[in-house]
Amino acid sequence: MAQLFSLGVITLMPAWLLVWIARWTSGERFRKATSEDYRLHFGSFFLVGVFMIIGVMFGRPFLDHASSVSIWLASTVAIAVLIFVGIVWARLVPAAISLTLAIITWGAFVWIALRQTHVL
Repeated sequence: MAQLFSLGVITLMPAWLLVWIARWTSGERFRKATSEDYRLHFGSFFLVGVFMIIGVMFGRPFLDHASSVSIWLASTVAIAVLIFVGIVWARLVPAAISLTLAIITWGAFVWIALRQTHVL
């Protein structure tokens, strides 16, 4: 019974918390984030927002007529492009610019998504 309870608790915990607990219990020392970390994370934040806008704009017409293989292929290509562009973006663009663009992009995404669902 205790194993079932612990399994249920683990499945309900967020992934970031599980990773944090695993790192803490392994004795890993925490370090302050470097400028490279900020550039990578803010750049990823911006690029995921761009991909969300693309998905909202072109997702429905594509998914209405796509087969499972084409959905798999498009998802694989999109993830590969996101990773590659994210790495290049993090090397070239400062964190402050990425954060500013990310705020604008996510605001635009929310506006577009709400407009398409006829909330706005």
